[in-house]
Formats: sequence, structure tokens, C-alpha cells
Amino acid sequence: MNTPWGYSIDMAVLPDIITPELYDLMTGKRYQGDSRIEPSIASASAMVRSYCGWHLAPALPCVFKTRMLDKRISIVDRDILVQLPCRGVIDVKSVSINNTEMTNIDIDESTLRIFDAFPVSRKDLVKIDYIAGLEEPFTALIQEIVADRITHGLAQSYGVTSEAAGGVSVTYNSNWTSGGGTGALSEVNMRSLEPYRLAGVF
Repeated sequence: MNTPWGYSIDMAVLPDIITPELYDLMTGKRYQGDSRIEPSIASASAMVRSYCGWHLAPALPCVFKTRMLDKRISIVDRDILVQLPCRGVIDVKSVSINNTEMTNIDIDESTLRIFDAFPVSRKDLVKIDYIAGLEEPFTALIQEIVADRITHGLAQSYGVTSEAAGGVSVTYNSNWTSGGGTGALSEVNMRSLEPYRLAGVF
């Protein structure tokens, strides 16, 4: 697996959640030219993805490969249920067990069902190729959270306790401004991200 989320994607095509240009637009160019913006974007994007437990955006081809003994797999009668380590599944391209293609399948959100599977053992290899990820307009809130974290970090370095720039407005209490920087999600951020966060065994 080449991601920290338990599945493979092409990391070379995984962009940050916002661009410096979009951040400038969202903040009315308040911090335009600040050399800390690009590394802060990368840090905030990684933080949000880490909290949610998957890559979030954009929609990308994904490969989930694991053994039947994985806790994310269960057998109900003759059906096999696989809890994919992501949300926002758009399409399932192929499913195989030990290189045998499975065609009688269904997807419900992030749970894949393989109907009437042949007898399997705990060591059998399951491979699922699918497309998952959020696209516009569903990424707007996530982009705002990334911008909020960047603005928080920049404002904190200037000793600012409240900040309003473009569409991003932040107020910090004394405890919040004393530490954390870009590297910590606020409770409001975490509540906003709950609908995008993985739940269950991952």
C-alpha cells in the first residue's frame, strides 16, 4: 500500500486540497506572497486527510488489496462484505478473489457485497479496483477548513487573536493561540468533518 489509509492510489497525482491561488482568493489576498502558505497548505491538507482517514478529494482510481482474514471483511451466509477504507465511492471497476473475477457484486456507500462467493479461506487474496473521492461542489467545506487552519497558523505567528480575511473568519481564545499552529484541528473543524470521516474498523 502506498498510502497511510490502507489502500493504493497514485500519490503523484494527489494534489493538496486547495491551491495557493484559491487560498489567496478565499482570504482576499491578505497573505499573498507569504512564503509559508505553500508548506502550510500541504500540512493542513495532510492533517484533514489524516483525521478523516482517506484521501477525500479529488476522485481517483484506488486499489484495495488484502487477505480474507482482514477485520474489514465479513462473511454473511455465502456473501462476502468488504468495508472499503474510504468514502465517496463512485464506481467499482473490478473485484477478484485469488485472481478470479467476481461479477455478482453491489456497493452501498463504502460497503461492497460479493454475492454467492465460492468457499474461501482466511488466506485468500481480495483485490478491488474502484474510484473514490469528492469533487466540486462537495469539497467547498473541506477547502474552508484547510484555509482556516492556514489562516490560524499565519495569524498566530503575528500574535493575532481574531482574524477576518475574505470568506475565512477565525477567533482564537488564549489557550488556542498559545500552541498548535496549523498542526491542530479545532473542535469546530472536527465536528464539520464528521460526515466525511471513516467509521468502524479501519
